Amino acid sequence: MSHYLHGADREKWIRNVRHFGQVRLASTAPAIDVVFHGRNGELEYDFELGAGADPNQARIVVEGADAVTLAGDGSLQIRVGDFVMRQRRPVASKDGQTVPVRFALSAKTNVVSFLVGPYDMRRPLVIDPVIESSRLT
Repeated sequence: MSHYLHGADREKWIRNVRHFGQVRLASTAPAIDVVFHGRNGELEYDFELGAGADPNQARIVVEGADAVTLAGDGSLQIRVGDFVMRQRRPVASKDGQTVPVRFALSAKTNVVSFLVGPYDMRRPLVIDPVIESSRLT
């Protein structure tokens, strides 16, 4: 629980704000869930692909950004005005084994998808991008 006790007016204080370990968006595409969670002080989200899921359906639509680009190290950068959010190159794993994966941008550059290397699609796969930093430029 958190409490936000700002100012002298007790009526405006906010108490007993619940925390969540994670938030799951179920079935964002067939057999694909997105799970938001924190790890080591960083915000993460995972695409959890169930057995038989099409990895091409795991996508992020970016709206309102001035620029969406891929850096040379494979990270994703989303710029809105002077604010930049950087996401590290994603990692993917199946049964504890690493599967090659990288971000891909559509021709419109507002849809971010993942290019996933070969893996046994009969098994679940987790794609794990990490939001590394947010900063003003």
